[in-house]
Amino acid sequence: MELKRTLLAGVFGLVALNILTAFGAVGLLVRMSPVIEKILSENVASLEAVERMFEALALVDPVADVGASRDSFDRALRAAWANVTEPEERPALTRIEQKKVGAFAGDAEARREVVLALETLSAINRRAMRAADDEAKRLGQAGAWFAVILALLSLVASTFLARRLTRKLLEPLDQLYQVLESFRTGERHRRCTSARVPPEFRAIFDSVNGLLDEQGQPRKLI
Repeated sequence: MELKRTLLAGVFGLVALNILTAFGAVGLLVRMSPVIEKILSENVASLEAVERMFEALALVDPVADVGASRDSFDRALRAAWANVTEPEERPALTRIEQKKVGAFAGDAEARREVVLALETLSAINRRAMRAADDEAKRLGQAGAWFAVILALLSLVASTFLARRLTRKLLEPLDQLYQVLESFRTGERHRRCTSARVPPEFRAIFDSVNGLLDEQGQPRKLI
């Protein structure tokens, strides 16, 4: 029973460590996914809106009708308002709202202020993306160290189990083989030593020693 408990404890311990490693990896991915999704769905969308507003301003033709460019600008501005994720974005968007009419009317100062506000908006979102990227990297590094620690624990557990199996299973089996092989080759006095072996092997050794004692006794002539 002691040997059985040792084997089962070691096997279940290794299985538990492997399961913990698997769940740790899943948990890391679950935590990283929202960070990556935030970068894609929020900050990237805001940057795209800024790019569309820059494009609309760049394509304004003072001679032609500016309605199409103005409509494109307004759609991008609404998208930016709908996707505000940082408090600093609101003042920049408010400034754009205030100066957009003048910018499309040919007011150079208004146009300059809109451009500066768009650059500010772009910088805010890029900074937020870098922060989210740093958070994702931090989670990745933490997950990597977690996996390393679990791997080391698994190595220690495997080494411990291997030593226990060697001492409680392989060494007794080797001793049993050596005793039987010695008896077969003519060494009649060698016996199994029951010290420091599991109870299961102690009973086996006692039985083997008894059989060897019987076989080693001189046969009576009839």
